[in-house]
Amino acid sequence: MKSLLLASSQGQVNDGQPVAPDDVLLLTTLRRRGITAGVAAWDDPGVERSKAGQVVIRSTWDYYLHLERFLHWAEMVARHSKLCNPLRAVRWNAHKWYLHDLERKSIPIIPTHWLSAGTPTDLAPIMQEHHWQRIMLKPVSRSQCVRCFGRGPGAPRPRPGASEYLARHSCTSISLPAWPTGWPRCWFRAYYKHKHLSHKFRE
Repeated sequence: MKSLLLASSQGQVNDGQPVAPDDVLLLTTLRRRGITAGVAAWDDPGVERSKAGQVVIRSTWDYYLHLERFLHWAEMVARHSKLCNPLRAVRWNAHKWYLHDLERKSIPIIPTHWLSAGTPTDLAPIMQEHHWQRIMLKPVSRSQCVRCFGRGPGAPRPRPGASEYLARHSCTSISLPAWPTGWPRCWFRAYYKHKHLSHKFRE
């Protein structure tokens, strides 16, 4: 009989059962189709993933907190089971630089402004140049924003410490989240290791 394990994260699994309703639905559907399916946090040491014929990365939301360990885990799983997505894709997607790879292949991406990090940067003139109202500062290997800045009525204005934050945090990104209708959307990313400057924004 086929076996499949959904890789989740701490807080998304309770006593061996998924917490999210969509994960519950997925497991139920798989089992109805005759597939032996389970769920476990990716970093749960008590789970023998080698016994699963296939491991699907489903909701490993905290991977960025332990990125090196997570990538090592993915390598171990790929040696003994079929990992979905493939290991090469997992590594590529772990860093937001994959957006630049897509852009170079002429694949549309969210409007993005690229720049070297490690040098203090005044955000306000850049926002004004592109008519951007709000931006969100993010590290390149995590999902949550850590700083928000903006222009216009009711917007959080760029603080004096924004430039210093870019210089101090060498791998960061700035992007616009989903704001009320009418706000323009753009992405602004800063990288330390990639020493160049480019930009793309939607008409």
